[in-house]
Amino acid sequence: MKIAVIDDSGFGSGKGLFGKELYVELLAKVNEDILGNKAIRILLGSSSEDNRIVGIIGLKTPIIRDFRDEILRQKLEEVLKDEKPDIIHVNVANARYPRNIVNVAKKMDIPIVTTVHSWMYVCPSGWAVKLPEQIICSNLGVQTHCIRCLMKVAELYKENKVSRLIDGINLHYSLRSLLRNSKAVISPCKSLAKSIEQSLKLKRIYTLPNLIPEELINMEPKYGGRNAVAFCARLNYQKGVHLLSDMAQRLPETTFNVMGAGLLEEEVRKSSREYKNIIYHGFVSKEKVEIISRCRAVIMPVLGFEAFGYTVAEAFSLGKPVIGFAVGGVKEMIEDSGAGFAVSPFDVNKFTKSITSIVENEGFSKELGLRGRAFAEKKLGPHLYAEQIQTIYRNVMNY
Repeated sequence: MKIAVIDDSGFGSGKGLFGKELYVELLAKVNEDILGNKAIRILLGSSSEDNRIVGIIGLKTPIIRDFRDEILRQKLEEVLKDEKPDIIHVNVANARYPRNIVNVAKKMDIPIVTTVHSWMYVCPSGWAVKLPEQIICSNLGVQTHCIRCLMKVAELYKENKVSRLIDGINLHYSLRSLLRNSKAVISPCKSLAKSIEQSLKLKRIYTLPNLIPEELINMEPKYGGRNAVAFCARLNYQKGVHLLSDMAQRLPETTFNVMGAGLLEEEVRKSSREYKNIIYHGFVSKEKVEIISRCRAVIMPVLGFEAFGYTVAEAFSLGKPVIGFAVGGVKEMIEDSGAGFAVSPFDVNKFTKSITSIVENEGFSKELGLRGRAFAEKKLGPHLYAEQIQTIYRNVMNY
């Protein structure tokens, strides 16, 4: 079987690289190394020096390319005609691509399987939380309050409000059109799968946690650790990094190791100068595993819903419990594993108390870490994912 794996952020692997780009590379490897399928790696919007990857840039004119990109469509069709895949497995988060992928797939009669990694499919802001109130949204889809939410996101990230509004709604509908034209939809998050099923009336949706690299499963976990916690994510409001200074002030005896880069980097640097228990490591790759291993827990004060927390999966693999707000995929992974605390959204006071209960008790940290490690071994390994994804592919081919 030939599988065309299409992504728009890049293919990559390794201990320090997580997110969409890691998922698609692991997906390709599972197909090649375990299932014996041929994986055609197609990267949209960029070229690549990796000769295994076919890069397709397409039209360079903004806005127009969101609705019509004949250059990209033609090049994608040429690649698929040459490779003749049995299935197109899509993982994109840009409004430019769904229409072109669907058009080519229909023309060539190739079934689409889509993995979703964003709440943009059901919420135009991607947060699934009403802003600025910071209240979980129970009425997803395009609603009147979406305008206010998108305006707030634009304000937070210093963007043009009109552009953010147009881009958010356009991306939302573009991604939904991709799902409607997919033979199967895979979500790593149960609550996201349920929201998609309800809002789009889809029946061909599977809940399947993302896989992690084999090397993490084989790595020796280090339970316990120092009186310290680790934060590793993009430094932005949605990830909740701006809450760390308040937490550090409340917990002066706990060291906060912060890793990542992004919009709020200067704010983090300032906090690390003001609070001696905040250590900012910058963007790290290989060092990340060692830093996490020295800590007693990993924290994820994410304010917007995530489909899957690769940082959570990594922490569990390394034998570290996780503390996060009880929303989306982070909540599900913590509750399903019993390896941490899913704290009431978005209560910083309860969050810091949960940190204290773990970092002040090394034995408790180890107990939770053992649960997380067991969860990673049983639920997140590549061989289990391969078995499940092959079943989905077969169902699609026989649909």
